[in-house]
Amino acid sequence: WISLALSRASLVESVMETTEAEIRELFPNVDDAFGHWFAVFTDGEGCFCIALDKRRNRDGTMGRGWPNARFEIGLRVDDYEILLHTQWRLGIGSMSVRAAANRKRPGENTSARYSTHRIGDCVSIAKFFSYYRLRAKKAAQHAVWAEAVNEMAKGRDRNDQLVFDCHDKLKELRVFVLPEDLDAIALGNPPVIRHKVDLGTPPLC
Repeated sequence: WISLALSRASLVESVMETTEAEIRELFPNVDDAFGHWFAVFTDGEGCFCIALDKRRNRDGTMGRGWPNARFEIGLRVDDYEILLHTQWRLGIGSMSVRAAANRKRPGENTSARYSTHRIGDCVSIAKFFSYYRLRAKKAAQHAVWAEAVNEMAKGRDRNDQLVFDCHDKLKELRVFVLPEDLDAIALGNPPVIRHKVDLGTPPLC
């Protein structure tokens, strides 16, 4: 994942350059200790999403819809306080609690969620992680997400196809692939996705 993450992370640099002064203005409650901690935390728990809002066309068929960007972190409800602290530090986003298991989600525990939905807030999050860099595979996802978010922020001047392409790239990056396939994805030529790989019989201890 490292080579892919670095190739996507370089894309963020071309999309935006965030200075320390800009970070201090956008996030007055954030210091370097929190910034670097939150980057590591997001590498493990964060989610950069572009969801398609399905809409019906005039002829009655279902269209692809317009993408909605969001950044979110979901944890067990007993970790609610750390997400609430994160919301205070960042000064943007919202908190929610999802009830325990139901018919659609059997066996699921009650969870807490921090999320940003407004495009302006998503732009701020993209700037945050262009300054406090992600180090693991989420760097690749953030790079594609940030490109889409900055394009969506242009309003009527946006390039719709670019945003849809970013949506499709994010789907590719969330599927497990073998290491030898990473360079192909980075070059925009994704291989056949492997959902299950036979790693053979583990050796005896």
